[in-house]
Amino acid sequence: MRYGFHLATVVLAFALGAAAAEPGTGAPPPNLAPNASFEQPDTRIGAVPARWDVFSMVFTNIGISTAAHRTGRQAVLVRAQEEAHAVQGLTFHRRVRPGDVYTLILHVKNNPANPMGEFTHGAAVLQWRDHAWGFLSETELSRWDEAISQLRWSRVAVEGAVAPEQATYAVVEIKMMEGEKAGTGSFFVDDVSLIRTDR
Repeated sequence: MRYGFHLATVVLAFALGAAAAEPGTGAPPPNLAPNASFEQPDTRIGAVPARWDVFSMVFTNIGISTAAHRTGRQAVLVRAQEEAHAVQGLTFHRRVRPGDVYTLILHVKNNPANPMGEFTHGAAVLQWRDHAWGFLSETELSRWDEAISQLRWSRVAVEGAVAPEQATYAVVEIKMMEGEKAGTGSFFVDDVSLIRTDR
């Protein structure tokens, strides 16, 4: 997997963040993430969040949960597939223009009722593709593991990611990866934002 850490400043911290105002308007820039707080579908526990897709090497174990939420009433719960080397996740994409600058933010929390085990890791990726969906490059945010808090939401962000030449799509992936042995446990995700910050 290729990483693009030179494209961005990567941050993992506990925080509540406010978006920068859109230049010249005083209004915050629009959030390009669909169903960003995972409030749809409403109270359909275990359902795939509306306007997101899921992917998996084995089977998907991802769905809406009311057991935790940072805002609103719901979040997404990602549970281990309990298979060595398994990967699963949720994703969306948006059209972009080369040279546009983006910030991706999400909030994650270990599940105290079923915490992540030694061989379970989470990660978020901002990927760039061309008009024919050909892979160009990607930036992987700092991964999280069983050490992540079960009490507080952790803010994960990639800031200043520049869409490369020939980029037509930005693809956001939030995924769980299991190691040489089967992973265990689960984590919550809430309040995702993808914001164009400059051009």
